[in-house]
Formats: sequence, structure tokens, C-alpha cells
Amino acid sequence: MYVGAESQVQTSGGSSLTEKFPVNVGVHQGNILSPLLFNIFLNDFNHVSPNDSAPSIFKKKVSCLLYADDMVILSTTASGLQESLDHLDTYCNKWGLEVNAEKSHVITFRKSKKLKTNVAFYLQGNIIRSVENCNYLGFNLHSNGRTDLLQSTLVAKASRALFSLYKMPGFKNISIIQQLQLFNSLIKPILMYGSEVWGIHPLLTHLKKHNNYIFGSLFNRWSAQKVATRFCRNILGLHSKAPILPMLGDLGMYPLYIDILISSVKYWMSIMSKGKVDSLVYQAMLEAYSINTNTNIYNATSGLHDIVNYFNFPEIWDNLGGSNIYMTSTKLKKCMQLDFVKYWYNEISNQQHSRYLFYHQIKTNFNFENYLNIDSHKLRSCITRLRGSTHTLLVEKGRHLGLKREDRLCSECSTLDDENHFLFTCKKFSAMRHLYFEKFDPTVLLNLFQNGTIKELINLAKFINAGLFT
Repeated sequence: MYVGAESQVQTSGGSSLTEKFPVNVGVHQGNILSPLLFNIFLNDFNHVSPNDSAPSIFKKKVSCLLYADDMVILSTTASGLQESLDHLDTYCNKWGLEVNAEKSHVITFRKSKKLKTNVAFYLQGNIIRSVENCNYLGFNLHSNGRTDLLQSTLVAKASRALFSLYKMPGFKNISIIQQLQLFNSLIKPILMYGSEVWGIHPLLTHLKKHNNYIFGSLFNRWSAQKVATRFCRNILGLHSKAPILPMLGDLGMYPLYIDILISSVKYWMSIMSKGKVDSLVYQAMLEAYSINTNTNIYNATSGLHDIVNYFNFPEIWDNLGGSNIYMTSTKLKKCMQLDFVKYWYNEISNQQHSRYLFYHQIKTNFNFENYLNIDSHKLRSCITRLRGSTHTLLVEKGRHLGLKREDRLCSECSTLDDENHFLFTCKKFSAMRHLYFEKFDPTVLLNLFQNGTIKELINLAKFINAGLFT
């Protein structure tokens, strides 16, 4: 298979190939057997490497981790790490291997901001750089153990992908439903990469400090939600300060934290249900479980425990994954959705939030609104802006000008210049109302927001556009 192996390189122009040249080292790139062959070749390294200073998981020493051609050497002391590097040097010399020093780093996980001593590490005659963070298997690991940098990296990648999506020919001409499907298929997986591991971390500080809270109110703690929010504002034609709850309500779109947390729960249940005592991940899960049970240290497992108890799913914790994963996670997801809808409804119906007064008048259910099926992006946006109070009426503009609500009066009618006044009574728009509505009736007009046909909603949008945005 490897006798007489040759290769070619495609030139930058892509129109030609170089002359064939012999390949005397390494495995064939792209061959399905290559990872297996490489693993077999390195299989004995873990067994012969020193592990006196290696960290333990349930008294089992873990001196290194191997994945394809990536290797992580673990040590609890600087001297132990250098000893392992010396052993790796000897091993590589024996078997004709070479380590890429430029891609190799040393990272010291610690609570303090600065290292107490500045120690140099060497491998094959090269100094291995010490760094504060590094990338491993798509994860940006930081020396403080936090996941903020990882989430920021995912947000940056997703933002670039979202920008490319906006530039896709015809994107703005497809329906809102299709745009949501593209977001869920192309952007959401980037934002959720590895969420099985980091999904609970954004909540840890809050859950540790507070016993009483409304879970739905925490949805903005995940930086991934900021990307989803920007996307919603873009497809609905809203400015960057438009309130998020009316957008989610009109789209019937649940916050990302629900899927993120469900992925964490499913991962826990999947690992624990397999119960493989020789599995390192399983033993690590048990270790975290033990730390949470026997100490006051609050970790991701502690957060998982509090979350499943909040939603009254103790079987996820007590049975150590013995429940049916699909059925249990599906039920939990439904409970999380209902919990958020409850929070959403309480917020929009709260009389103290004057910005939601009109929205609550026309919106009672968390579902995709029919007006979003209007083909015209401009007309859809007109209705969205009136519904969510991102318009030019004085009831909204006066808020930015520092006027008391009772002083935000229509110059024509000397009454509160709010959405109801604009739609039903303002004298400036009397002729316009009869132009766009055959039978003008305040009750019927208000009902259009929930039950209007596309034709009626288009007329409503044209009226709003002519009255407020032209």
C-alpha cells in the first residue's frame, strides 16, 4: 500500500499539477485508514510515558490525550511536564517522528492572573511557547478555565458566516420562514459548537449566587443569543435598539439557550447511560458528580443539577442517565419552552413596561405571525415597527426626548400620540383610513393584527407606511 507511494500538488491557479514526487514518510492524506494507522503507530506512547505528576480521575493517572495527530500532555508540576517532554523527545527520535514546535504550546490552568514563576519548557531543542489561551479541536481554551473566549470565538465565526448569508444572491427575496431555516441550518450549528461542554457555564455565576430567579429572564446571558438577535432585527427591518421580546414573539422563535442547555443535558445522559467504567469521559463525569455532592465547589455539574431540579426532572440526575434520552430531553425542552413563554407573556403584559402596552393589546400567543408572509420586506417592516414600538409616534420619540408619557401629545389632536390614536382617531389620517379600509371599524381594524388576511394586512401596512414612514 505504501510501497512506491507518490503524490502531486495542484498549483495555485488550479489548472495544472506538479510532477510526481515520492512520499517516504507519513500516512496518505485523505485515506480512511490513515487515522487508524497513525493511532496504531502511537498506541504505546500513553503506556510508556511517565505519569508520576499526571492529574488523576478517580485515582487513574491521565498523562496524555491523543486525537488523530494532536497530542495533549498533562502534568500537575512544571518539572513533571518537562520530564514528559523529554520522554516525548526520546520517543520521537526512536521512531523517526518530528513535533511541530511552532504549533506546540504550554498552557498553565490556574485561578490567579499571573504565573508565580516564569519557567521555560524545551522539546527537541526548541523552546515551547507559554500562552494564555490556545485552540484545541476547535475549542479556544483559556488558562482561567472559563469559556468566555471560546464563546466569543464562535460568535465571531458565526457573524462572518451570517454576513456571507446576507450577501447570498436573492436572500432578501425569500420568505421569512426560509430565512429562519437557513439560519438554523448554517449559523446555529456554529454558535452551538461544543455546547455539550460549555453550555451551562454562562449560568454558573448567577445560579451559584441566587436561589430564586425566573429562568426565562436569563436568556441573554449566552453571547450566542446576540447573533440570533441581530439576525432577527435584520430580517424584520428593525434598528439595533429594537426590543427583543416582540421580535421573538412574532417569529415564534425560542432563544438559543434552550437548545444549548438541552445539548448539555443529552450529553450528560448519553455518557452516564453507557456506564463504561473504562471510559475516561464517564469517569470524569463521575468525578464532577462526586465533587458536586461532597464539596462546596460549584461546577458545571452543579449547574446541571440545579437546572434539572428547577424544571422538576430529578430523574436526569438521580438515575445517572438511566432514563430514555430522547423522551426525557424532549419533555424537558418543552418545559423550557413553556417556561420562556410564561416569562415572555408576563413581560409584555406588565403595565410598567409602557413600550409593550400596544403590543400586548394585539398579541397574546407566542407564534409566527401571518403578516410576516407578506412578500414585501418594506411592508412587513412597517407592521413590525408599529407592533414593537419602533416608530416615529411621539409616544416613542418622547421617551428619548425625556418627556413624561402624559406630555407626549399629538400636535393636531392634543391627546396622547400613541398607536391607538394613530390607527383610530387622529384627524390627520381620517381620509387615509377610508382609502385603505373599506369599512373602518376600530374593533375590526385591531383584529386585523391577529386574524387579517394577507390582502387586509397589506392594506394595513400601506396605511402605516403612508402615515408614519413616508
